Amino acid sequence: MKIGTRAARRGTAIATHWVSLLFFILRNVSSRVCFRLYKHWQSGHLFRMIFGFNNYSPGVLNILSADAREALLAIGRRFSFSDGQLVQSRGHVALDLAIVLKGGLRMMTLGADGSALLTAVFGPGQQINEVTLFAKAARTHDVVAVGETELLTLTQTEYQRFSEQHPEIVHALLVSNVHRVHQLVEALNDLRALPKAVVLARVLLKNARHQRGTSSTNCVELGLTQDDVAMFLGVSRAYLNKVLGGLSELGLIKVSYRKIAVLDLTALETWIQDHLTYDPVELFEARDAPAGK
Repeated sequence: MKIGTRAARRGTAIATHWVSLLFFILRNVSSRVCFRLYKHWQSGHLFRMIFGFNNYSPGVLNILSADAREALLAIGRRFSFSDGQLVQSRGHVALDLAIVLKGGLRMMTLGADGSALLTAVFGPGQQINEVTLFAKAARTHDVVAVGETELLTLTQTEYQRFSEQHPEIVHALLVSNVHRVHQLVEALNDLRALPKAVVLARVLLKNARHQRGTSSTNCVELGLTQDDVAMFLGVSRAYLNKVLGGLSELGLIKVSYRKIAVLDLTALETWIQDHLTYDPVELFEARDAPAGK
């Protein structure tokens, strides 16, 4: 047996374990955030959201080496979707891997009664369908395109052939999904243990940091909308407006028509720390980071 094949199969077994755990967490997080969509749902307003909402993990294309990335882009099939178009449905078990090349994917569960769950939005470089590819489990989400979207898809056979030639893709998928599990566990903790106001503040802070990137700015206008946040938290717009108003009165955020700006990331983080019942994992990560990083 080739070394590459052994490495790929061993890595696949590990990846299957982590993807199965991710599948379990996604189901439990989603069960906490369901609420009835508003009548203007079909207008498409709810599809405009910053890529990476509630998902800050690196994608497989971000982790692969340049050579492996180039090889991956040369295989598979490419599909294009328009803004708001349904990409795939919850419950399907087709064994393929899809990677975002352009645009974004809104990870949702659409109810027959007009309700919906919002888990995250994935952007360029990130991937979906590991639960079907590795665990052969049914897809957990309805997936809708955000903006003009292009996907690269690999069948199970194409993935297996590629992983034998480039075993590093197994490690890349493992790293990406472990990051997702890490973030989703923390999100699940927040939703179960904290008041909605603190959960909201945590969501705003995480998205502001993600959007800010390496910049040192302390004020960030968020690319997400109030509808996005309400849909994730599982609250009405009226309740969300009340909570946002409280944070606004403290001078932590500014609310305009459907938009939110964090005025002082440092002050918002301090307010969150004063209201948490446990230390966030980011605190330990910052404390234990090696000197110079």
